[in-house]
Amino acid sequence: MVKINKGDVGYPSKSLMHDIYLMGGYVPKCEPQSRGPVIMGDLADEMNGKINQMKLKHPSWAEAIYFHYTTRVNKRKLANELGISTRTLRERTQRGKEWLSERI
Repeated sequence: MVKINKGDVGYPSKSLMHDIYLMGGYVPKCEPQSRGPVIMGDLADEMNGKINQMKLKHPSWAEAIYFHYTTRVNKRKLANELGISTRTLRERTQRGKEWLSERI
């Protein structure tokens, strides 16, 4: 097994993306053929279940997480489309990431 040093995968070492990559679920951001994070296998089912749980308790966080990881739209434009401020979008995304990281 190859040891991965913190930060080697292209994500900040304390980020949710980094933790999930180390668990074997994401393609590294720095990989040239990558079009962004890709969840594979059993981890995809687990993450989908966790996000569905989040939707029940915190729908705005789940929405922010969904758009954060699935769109390439500018955050300002996305916040405008959702009818919220950029700061609110950033806060919801952060809270959603924290909620998920506590459960994986």
